[in-house]
Amino acid sequence: MMDIQRSLNKLHQVFLDMAILVETQGEEIEDIEQNMANEKKFMSGGTVCLFYAKQMKNRGNKWVYLVWTVVLIILLVSLIHRIVIFLRFELKENRLGLDDLLNM
Repeated sequence: MMDIQRSLNKLHQVFLDMAILVETQGEEIEDIEQNMANEKKFMSGGTVCLFYAKQMKNRGNKWVYLVWTVVLIILLVSLIHRIVIFLRFELKENRLGLDDLLNM
């Protein structure tokens, strides 16, 4: 009879332990569900931030291309101006040289 009583007490203790485990798991499951709900909010926020970052990057690239285009145009105009000045000088020098030769 004492063996049966001890077995029943052990069985009762096992059920109490199981009840405690089930209760703690329920709390953990609720925490997991809450974390999943929060994760969805963070994911949507992160997606929006990535979208805006991509737009800003594209806008930045447009400005870089615009600046490089302006710089290249300025360099080309400057180069053409220098070439024109050089050619005028050379032509002027050649004319003076030819005139001097003819007058001799």
